Amino acid sequence: MGTRRLSIQDLKNIVEPEKKLYVVDLDGRDHDELNLELLQELSSDYILWVDNGLRNIDDVMDTLITGATAITIQHDLWSHPDVSSIKEISDDEIYIALDLTHEKVQDMDLSIYYGVNGVVVLNTKEQLEADSKAAKLLEELRKTHKLYAFEKKPENHSYWETAGISGLFVDIDVLKEF
Repeated sequence: MGTRRLSIQDLKNIVEPEKKLYVVDLDGRDHDELNLELLQELSSDYILWVDNGLRNIDDVMDTLITGATAITIQHDLWSHPDVSSIKEISDDEIYIALDLTHEKVQDMDLSIYYGVNGVVVLNTKEQLEADSKAAKLLEELRKTHKLYAFEKKPENHSYWETAGISGLFVDIDVLKEF
């Protein structure tokens, strides 16, 4: 994912307002400092799907209040969220982000994520091809969840399509190549 800083006007020049925007808040994810004001400002022009390092139900509430309509919970930051409790406070979409090559993820009971709208796969095509357990897990998840993945290389689009991915997140730095 790109880490260059954009002004909101720069973003509007690249992505039309009213589009769905997947926002990765690195301060929230890496330092537990959610950028709620920025999210609120973005939500006035975009439909927001936010990945900002949620760690508890209060973070979920704060993020949804900004106007986000979908959230991603990073499994490595909050490994056992109470999805039913989140569903009680909101009808918004909930996704879980998983590193399918991680041994703990490969060995866990994925039923704890019953009720989420889908899974964000944090692995590259190359990582999945090199790890047969991860590839098998991807196939299993595809049976029960909508899957999304990050991609920087347009030539990998067909791999993800064949793998049953519902959608790709594209780094803003390579958006025009797609």
